[in-house]
Amino acid sequence: MLQKIRSIFHSEKSTPSYEWGLELDMHNHVLPGIDDGAKQVSDSLLLIQGLQDLGFITIIPSPHIASGLYANSAASIHESWQSILSQRSVTH
Repeated sequence: MLQKIRSIFHSEKSTPSYEWGLELDMHNHVLPGIDDGAKQVSDSLLLIQGLQDLGFITIIPSPHIASGLYANSAASIHESWQSILSQRSVTH
């Protein structure tokens, strides 16, 4: 039993494999400056690259919207997304 548990944590592979079949991330905070996620576009680009490195090919930004805490609107969310698009070639 102990050997089986150890085998979970000690793989023979020297590099990590992220072949878990997930290609869509529906909960992230990559939009810069509008909630508790990315603070600036450079942060967003690093987060997006990290998701791509993990094998995700589609992301759906999901910023917090809470009156009095995160007063985001469709316009502020769109503006934040456009700030990413202006810095990187992202399809939408």
